[in-house]
Amino acid sequence: MKIVGMSDLHGLLPKLEDIPDCNVVIIAGDISPLYLQEKIAECAIWFGNVFIPWCETLPCDKVIIVGGNHDFFLEDIKPHFLKFGKNKKIILLKHQVYKYNHITFFGTPYVEDLPRWAFNLSLEQAEEKFSKIPNCDVLISHTPPFDAANTGRVGGYRGAVDYGSWALRNAILNKRIGLIICGHIHTGDHSLNDWFGHKIVNVSLLNEDYNMEFSPKLIEI
Repeated sequence: MKIVGMSDLHGLLPKLEDIPDCNVVIIAGDISPLYLQEKIAECAIWFGNVFIPWCETLPCDKVIIVGGNHDFFLEDIKPHFLKFGKNKKIILLKHQVYKYNHITFFGTPYVEDLPRWAFNLSLEQAEEKFSKIPNCDVLISHTPPFDAANTGRVGGYRGAVDYGSWALRNAILNKRIGLIICGHIHTGDHSLNDWFGHKIVNVSLLNEDYNMEFSPKLIEI
């Protein structure tokens, strides 16, 4: 299966010619435009009039999305599991499993210790929530795990502060997960790395100044 991963769009949608043909596009959170992120009604209009039509044009069969800490609109949506678009091409996961073509995806939007942001959990809540993550082929998490191949370090440097989640790290370290796709830390290491038997990659598109710097990442599993 060919997967194209991206995250942290903040309303900036890549050109279609920059997205390779694939089976599944994964968007790992922080989709909402910065200027709309806390305006639920206006953000809903943007999703319906801009984001969903853009997703429907992507060169793939399915688009699997999770929210991030800027996605107050997605946090507000109920029920949690929804399919969007004319042909139900877009799948929203809020700490849930989705199976497609014999591949098991699990998507979680939660972040740890970011008060007043969307999908925030305390350490204790995060430990309980992340403990429910099952074995899966692909884990889509907005936050990276702590100390996971520099995906949570600004600039991707080993000596930088790691902003990844301790609770997520401890919950998934010994689980059978083939690939972890994350974002949140815009300039975390974007290489596809090995991490304790898992593959992991940060697929954020923007840099720390919220300018487009990185390209959607093609991964084959």
